[in-house]
Amino acid sequence: MTLTSHAIVLHRRAYNDRYFIAQVYSRELGRIGVLVPQGRRTASISRSSFSPLTELELELRQSRKGGGLYLLRQSHRLSAHWRIQVESSKAAQVLFISELLSRALGEGQADEPTYDFIRRGIEHLETMEQGVANFYLFFCFRLLHHLAIEPNLVRPSGYNERMWFDLIDSSYTPYPTDVHYALPPEVARLLPVLRRLSYDRLPSLMLNREQRSYILDWTLTYYRLHLPDFPMLRSLQILRGAHQPSGSEP
Repeated sequence: MTLTSHAIVLHRRAYNDRYFIAQVYSRELGRIGVLVPQGRRTASISRSSFSPLTELELELRQSRKGGGLYLLRQSHRLSAHWRIQVESSKAAQVLFISELLSRALGEGQADEPTYDFIRRGIEHLETMEQGVANFYLFFCFRLLHHLAIEPNLVRPSGYNERMWFDLIDSSYTPYPTDVHYALPPEVARLLPVLRRLSYDRLPSLMLNREQRSYILDWTLTYYRLHLPDFPMLRSLQILRGAHQPSGSEP
């Protein structure tokens, strides 16, 4: 049976001389693997169309090779985004976000609001002129809602601004059980700010490189605490290198 699906490319890898495998997030099927033919007989299928975070319309059928794979019959590019591929600060974020999604999204778990959130994020990153350096922080934080592990920011009775935020229990506390997995008060106060942000307001988030790096570190720690087997991301070093000030030491 053949089916048509809109999908966002997460990454691709070699398979054999006839195919490569593209991992995509499909609006209808969730995260799936797609066998993409390559070679002279597949001139109508462009390998460049399967760049990270490209949105495609795919014509698929279940592969006889099993393993939950689908075989690509036809593809059509739905987005013509080019700035996110060629502008260095945006391209580094594309690599990071595509790896984040590959690791965080469950296989075969389709969810239209999540798909729309990712698609709108890509569109905003493509057109952004200001606040670009804050984009990945906002995206990481808002993705937690779609993964159903969003931090509980309800302030408890007796809340005050000297409270820590416990990353393990996902709650404010005056006495964290482990300070290595808790945000100090001056950082904990940023959480409601991140929740209230929108793409249009990202330029108003005044952070330097060190502050962004620190916020990203604890955000990824939160992912690892609340998602089974969530790994260290290899693209993190590329992301940080792209936002390294010119002339500074790596």
